[in-house]
Formats: sequence, C-alpha cells, structure tokens
Amino acid sequence: MRLTARDDAKILIIRPDRIGDVVLSTPVFASIRKARPGWKISVLASPVVAPLLEGHPDVDEVIRLSTADKPSFSNTYGLSQMLNARRFDVAVHLYSDFWISLAVWRAGVPLVIGPASKIAAIFYDMRIVQKRSKGGRHETDHNLDLLAPLGIPPVRKSFVPVKDGFAPPPGLLVAGKKNVGVFPGMGGSARNWKPANFARLADILAGEGMNVILVCGPGGEPLLSEVESLSKVKPAKFISSGLKELAAFIKKLDCFVAPSTGPLHIATAVGTPAVGIYCPIRVCLPERWGPIGEKDAALLPDAPVCEKCAPDKCEYFDCMDRLLPESVGQAVKERV
Repeated sequence: MRLTARDDAKILIIRPDRIGDVVLSTPVFASIRKARPGWKISVLASPVVAPLLEGHPDVDEVIRLSTADKPSFSNTYGLSQMLNARRFDVAVHLYSDFWISLAVWRAGVPLVIGPASKIAAIFYDMRIVQKRSKGGRHETDHNLDLLAPLGIPPVRKSFVPVKDGFAPPPGLLVAGKKNVGVFPGMGGSARNWKPANFARLADILAGEGMNVILVCGPGGEPLLSEVESLSKVKPAKFISSGLKELAAFIKKLDCFVAPSTGPLHIATAVGTPAVGIYCPIRVCLPERWGPIGEKDAALLPDAPVCEKCAPDKCEYFDCMDRLLPESVGQAVKERV
C-alpha cells in the first residue's frame, strides 16, 4: 500500500465517542501538524463533544455527526456523500464503529487506517492490531500507534482551546487562595467515590486554607447538592452551561479533582494539575485511562486489580472507601 506523501493532503480523524476519549485523541492532531504542517486536518466528532475542538490550532475543520445517538444506518445516511465531497486522501479511525466505517468506505477515501479488533476492520486498508481491552497501554498511545503507517512520530501532549473572555461569577474564585475544583460526577464507565468522600475532601482542603468549588455540567446539580449537604464547609458551586465554558473555568483553577471522566482530561489539556480517582477494575485502570500531564496524579484504593466488580463475592468491597479523602487531599497539596 502506497502511503500519501503529498504536502497538501487531506486527512480525516474519526473519534465520535465521549469527552475523555476525544481529549485523549488530541495528541494525534498535534503529531500530524508537527510532522505534516501542510496537511488539512478534519475531525469527525459527536455533536456533543465537537464544540470542545472548535478553534483548536491543530484542527482545520470539525465535522459533526448529525446525531448524538448511537450510530446506525439511518442516522449516518448521507455521511458518505458529505465526506466524498471533501475528497480526503487518508482517514484514520481512532474509534471503530461499523456504520461510520461503512460510510467512510463508501466515500472512496484512498487510504483508511483503523484498529483490527472489530468487524468494522473489513472496511480498512491498513489494520493495526491492538488489545485495548487487555489494558497495559494508555489510550493516548493506542491512538498515536495508528499514525505509524503514515510515518508520523508521536507527540504525547493533549490540548483543547479555551473560551476567550470567560469570567466566572463574581466571588467564586478567591484571590490569595488556591482555588480547587472538585467534580464528583461521572458517566458510569467505572466505579466512583461516594458523595460522603467528596464532601470530606472538601472539608479537608478548606481546612488547609484552600477555596473549594464543586463543579458539574448540566444535569449534575443533584449530586452537587448531595455533596454540599454532607460537607461542613458548604463549598461554592459552579454549574457549566457547556464544554467550552467548563474548559475555560477549569483553566482558571489551581488544581482539579475528579473520577475517571472527561473533565479530568480537560484539566490536563488546559494545563491545570489534575488528581484522578480510579477504581481497580482492569479495564478502568489509570495505566490506560489516567491523566497524562506531568503534574497530574492518579490514585487507586489499596485493593487487588479485578476483572469486574462483584460486590457479593469480593472481600474488598467496597474497595473505593479504602481510598481515603486524606490521601486525595495530600495529592492536591503537592500540586498547588
């Protein structure tokens, strides 16, 4: 297979899944831009996550899927025609979806690269063997591995642009104090800490003289209220209206604490030290999903690695309570 070497090639990067997955894919954009500065880089993303990439210096075009639902034949109908009109030279599937892969194949892209593990690989010209579900390698590195056929060296640094002119509500950030955001929510892809642990963490950090702000996006208000009710210090709250505003707010913080969720990776991508709370399930470990910044930390409870959570059979349940708020608080102190 002859790989394109044109200085003005057009490349499509496909990553239509969730926030953290997309943020951990941004090193791919940086790698391409550095190695092939003349290439036009387009990214296909879900309509929910696409705004986060708008204005990215390494992305020339953000293409939104027409639906936030799981891709199907009906809701990807017409995608191939749209892609065909753009005349891409290369497409790289960082996330392998059958219907999107079919649409890219029908668009007649000359070179299509993707993981070899799923049935969608029948539509790829170059299939890269990866064992993501086995763990042991970070998602960022799996993404960067897919650029190897193009001869593009990896740049292992994430980045998302922030909203210009953003100003948080008056009094929310306190001058002269370390401002720490605590994001207690997550999408359910891993085990989370209990609200009482987040509340205790807020009390510990406030006791150290820090200004603690509970953070969430739309729909996260009930959890924030629960954490607030369990906290002695009743920390302030910030409820973002969207991803661009959330990223801009996180950038203004001195540290950001969250479970394994997209906003944690946003913190890394805007340069705010991140402290991640992880469970010991193998597919959820920080060796694959941890934050990748030099100042970041990923904490686990003192429990063996397991294949899945089995509360009725596990002598360590609930292992998440073995990760003490004092330990997380110490990790924050080391970073502010």
